[in-house]
Amino acid sequence: MGKATRIPLVALSPADSATGPYLDAASGYRGSRSRYNEASDEVLDTLVTYLEEAADM
Repeated sequence: MGKATRIPLVALSPADSATGPYLDAASGYRGSRSRYNEASDEVLDTLVTYLEEAADM
């Protein structure tokens, strides 16, 4: 079994592991997971970019 590299950034509840943004610790990029495995059209960005955008809001 491989190492788990996805770290959830936001969840609807403590038990929610199916939806929301995550940080891929292996690549350093942020992604988005979907309960239905929908493809993401987002451009890859880093955790720093994500946090800067959140702070700017």
